[in-house]
Order: sequence, then C-alpha cells, then structure tokens
Amino acid sequence: MKLKEIDRSATVAWSCSTQHPSFIAMATLAGTMSSDFDTSGTLEIFELDLKHTGPEMKTLGASKSKERLNKLVWGNTANNKYGLLAGSFPNGAIHVWNPEPLIDGTNENSLVIQSTDQHTRSVKGLDFNSVQSNLLASGGDDGVINIWDLKDLRDPKVFSPEQNQLYEISSLGWNKKVLHILGSTTTNGVTIVWDLRAKRAVMTFSDNKKLPYS
Repeated sequence: MKLKEIDRSATVAWSCSTQHPSFIAMATLAGTMSSDFDTSGTLEIFELDLKHTGPEMKTLGASKSKERLNKLVWGNTANNKYGLLAGSFPNGAIHVWNPEPLIDGTNENSLVIQSTDQHTRSVKGLDFNSVQSNLLASGGDDGVINIWDLKDLRDPKVFSPEQNQLYEISSLGWNKKVLHILGSTTTNGVTIVWDLRAKRAVMTFSDNKKLPYS
C-alpha cells in the first residue's frame, strides 16, 4: 500500500537518528534532465507524517546546488543535532552537509561544512559507518577507495587500503557489526571484502559473466 508520494528523480537517504526517523533527504540525481533542461540540482528534506492523510509529505527545507548527485547518505553523528549528510558527484567531488540549517530554518550559508575532490573521476560508492559514525567510505570510477575520518570537520583525515584494481567501483558498504570490515563491488562483477585494520583485501569473488553489482 502506497503511503506517500513525491515526484522526483532523486537519490534518497533516510535519517539514521532515533529521534528523527521520519526525516528523509532527497537530492537531484545526476544524469537526469528536467522538462525545462535545467541541469542544476536541489537538496531537499521532508518529513513522513503518517497522521496526515494526504499523499504529500511536509517539506522541512530545500537548497539549490549547481551540480546533481550520484549518491546521498545520512550519518548519525554524535556532535550534530540531525547528523550529517554526504553526497558524491560525477566530477569526483564529495560534499558534507549539516542538515540543521535546512530543518530549523537557520543560516543556509553553514549548510556545506566540508568539500573535497580527492577522487579524480565520478564517485558512486558512498557509505557512513553505522558503528563508528565519523567514518565515511567513498569509491569512484578511478578504482580508488578512500576512508574519511570526519571527527575533525575542519581537517578530515583520509586513508586508503592497499589497492591495485583497475575497474570502476559501482558500490560499497560497511559491515553493520564489525566496524573495520568494508565490502565493495566493481563494474566488471568483482566483489572485494576489505579489512581496514590490515589495510588490505581479505576476500575476493567474481561473477563469471562479469556483470556489474551494487
């Protein structure tokens, strides 16, 4: 049964906060085109209110951006009221947003709190660690995986596990219980499990048909 509906071509992330589980963020998806051929994007936050019987969702805030996103994720960080949003772009950039200005209607200039272009090509893999929420993993078409420590947002630390892969990373995700285990997939059907304490791959398996996975 359909509860609510929003007409958007977007990448979506639910709030990880136990206090605000009904918040959902949407960012215009890269590669899509609006009817007026506008290529800019929008970051929006909505609230799912099941007490309201209509099909629409309550808009909490919206902000325009020059680019559209590949991926949007929401992390439950302890030092921020609503956690942090992170988004990856086709040009290899990653932005980290504090959603508080959008939700509370305060100074929108403080929305983007970190931006980096560590990747040289499009980034499609992005995930916050659910055990240690200051860790953000990213994987790009450049075949590189980066681990970002956002404990100090003014000077985030980054390290990469030992890598020699040449294929584009299509997706990645943290193990939900073991904080140093990460999985990644590539466009040629290879899945790799990483032990980030050892900074190396511990398991690799592939599809014989070399199909991309996510």
